[in-house]
Amino acid sequence: MADGDTSYVNDGVHIIRLRWGKIVSLHPYLDTARYAAALQRLAGTGFAAAGAAPIED
Repeated sequence: MADGDTSYVNDGVHIIRLRWGKIVSLHPYLDTARYAAALQRLAGTGFAAAGAAPIED
């Protein structure tokens, strides 16, 4: 991490759909509270993208 702490661990699962050997969708299912806390830590170090609004489409 940008704050010098490398202790970010987030167990979860990725669901990957393949079609003819190519990835057509990728869905990570992680502990979102732990992920949000890591983003807040990064934003606190000046990493602007970590504090940006989520991309929704």
